Amino acid sequence: QVEAGQGGRQLGIAGALAQAARGGLPGLYSGVGPTIAGILPYAGLKFFCYQGLKQMYSRRVSGREGDDPVPLGIKLAFGATAGLVAQTVTYPLDVVRRTIQVQDTAGFGGAEGKHVRLKGTMHGLRTLVVRHGWGSLFQRLFV
Repeated sequence: QVEAGQGGRQLGIAGALAQAARGGLPGLYSGVGPTIAGILPYAGLKFFCYQGLKQMYSRRVSGREGDDPVPLGIKLAFGATAGLVAQTVTYPLDVVRRTIQVQDTAGFGGAEGKHVRLKGTMHGLRTLVVRHGWGSLFQRLFV
């Protein structure tokens, strides 16, 4: 459920879609740019970390890369580690995406007149750091 900001009432899925649709087609797709921008670095970094960990393991076990098969449990641990690293590094892009997606909802943006409309990923990153500090990009990372 989404909080509408008007008296704190909750919106269901239909209400949230209706609110987003008020912005027209762009309103339904706000935040898609940062979403796409976050997919490539996440997937690339996760793959890079996973393969690097597997190669390091093979070198330590056999002295050569790729000779010994990596046990399933080790592969799972490497996959989890790679996912953790990739998610942590690309998390600021998720923060910007979510901020862009909710910036048009009632009550968003703090005090009246202080709301800055985020125009894209880089503008969002800069604005959040300048207004709220580096920590804002990792807010709720471990929730």
